Amino acid sequence: MFMAFNSSTHSGDLSRQVGVVITRKKQIIATGANEVPQSDGGVYWAKADIYGKVDDEKEGKDYKLGYDPNKREQKNIINDIIARIKEDKIFDNLINNEESEKIFEKKLEKILKKTAIADLTEFGRVVHAEMNALLSCCRVGTPTKKATLYCTTFPCHNCAKHIVAAGIKRVVYVEPYPKSKAIELHKDSIIIKNIPDGSKDTTKVVFEPFTGVGPRRFLDLFSMSLGAGIKIKRKDWKGDIVDYKGNKDNIKMRTPLLSNAYLGVEQEAIKIWKKRKRKRKGLKFLVRSFVKRVLFWVFKGCKI
Repeated sequence: MFMAFNSSTHSGDLSRQVGVVITRKKQIIATGANEVPQSDGGVYWAKADIYGKVDDEKEGKDYKLGYDPNKREQKNIINDIIARIKEDKIFDNLINNEESEKIFEKKLEKILKKTAIADLTEFGRVVHAEMNALLSCCRVGTPTKKATLYCTTFPCHNCAKHIVAAGIKRVVYVEPYPKSKAIELHKDSIIIKNIPDGSKDTTKVVFEPFTGVGPRRFLDLFSMSLGAGIKIKRKDWKGDIVDYKGNKDNIKMRTPLLSNAYLGVEQEAIKIWKKRKRKRKGLKFLVRSFVKRVLFWVFKGCKI
């Protein structure tokens, strides 16, 4: 799952970043992120020009266009509905002048934005991360039957049907995706549960929530030097392994915690701030007294 979140950082999508890793027989066979496809296969990556400047292709990723095509199409659909209602003169009795017409349009637009129109995703240019990874397997001829797909977000219903068709046996996800109708549309092929050991229910694709170390803590717990905690030493100066189990003196907190709860820490911080504030006030008083004395002696014509 850490690799899936790592893959998601490649995405330049304007809405969300999603990453996918597909494994088969405990080997990673493909990765993917939600990104705009390019000709000759794959998705857009940043490129360096002859001068070494790294940039994305013009009109490649959505941010290069300057807008989200899916959101713009949703807006067009809403405007089309409002225009058709006005043409049929259904609510003419509510529209008396230009001002009331604008109010009516705004209210109707607000209502339509709360409908399923806001859940439409098929007008986006990006290839979803799941499809990106599956197509990577297609391009190189890697089988996906009985593979496991790790996804940072619950798959949408469009990706879910392709996951089923590709022969994926297990899907592990982290973040929910309320817009997805995968279970409603494919309850014959998908179940959401953890298959217990020895269970015979292996005919459907299992969608299960991820259980394990979160991506934000992965390096802190497993990296020898890249984490936020202390560095891990696995051997001593002689080359022998450090005995953590037998010698308690070698055991240290990987990521030390504060002894107090955050409320206690805040109170201590306030005390320190007030103390320093008083010191600053005292320092200001001394400076002002010194300046007054200097001015007094200057005007008196005396030397200090």
